[in-house]
Amino acid sequence: MKVRCPAKINLYLRILGKRPDGFHELETLMCPVSIFDEMEFENGPADVELQIEGADIPAGEDNLVVRAVRLLQEATGLRNGVRIRLRKQIPVGGGLAGGSSNAALTLRALNTFWKAGLSEAQLGQAAAKLGSDINFFLQDGPAICRGRGELVEPVELAGEWQALLINPGFGVPTPWVRRAGSCCARRAGTASNGSSVCATTWSRRFFQNIFGLKRRGAGWERSPAWGMP
Repeated sequence: MKVRCPAKINLYLRILGKRPDGFHELETLMCPVSIFDEMEFENGPADVELQIEGADIPAGEDNLVVRAVRLLQEATGLRNGVRIRLRKQIPVGGGLAGGSSNAALTLRALNTFWKAGLSEAQLGQAAAKLGSDINFFLQDGPAICRGRGELVEPVELAGEWQALLINPGFGVPTPWVRRAGSCCARRAGTASNGSSVCATTWSRRFFQNIFGLKRRGAGWERSPAWGMP
């Protein structure tokens, strides 16, 4: 079985505050883009064998793909062996969620490949255990994501759009971005409801006039990525 795993971009990101579990409470509009990793699944003699091409990342038990396989085995009681080939084309550490996409498509593909029979709700519960934005990739198309990212509300955007993505050649850790967003929110001030919004300077008009996704009572500021060297 072969699948393609899309990247995503955040068109809008609202940081609502820090949660007791250490995560940030978010509201974000995410959209898949036409940059893909490719995955191929085959029956294996035993256990999990993950081969990665195109990126120097670990293929052991901490890899999200392997963790997704383990979680599916735990949820179903299956112990099928599987050989997975992952061809990476999505830049690592660029906020495009390649690892999350790989994990989500692993859950969906093996649920079909193994005839595991998990429902959409059960797949969603498994995805939420793995990471914050993995649930987004269990559905197709743009969505507003809330909570720590696991609560997904599909939306429709008017028309078709093109985006220019520039890879600077280095990764940006997500925790750093969230911390930088909180810092620039304190410098720029917050909305009347105490929340902050990190978005590009053109986002307000972009969302209101193009997507029709109005956001009231929010303070707008530059993306925190400006602070990277």
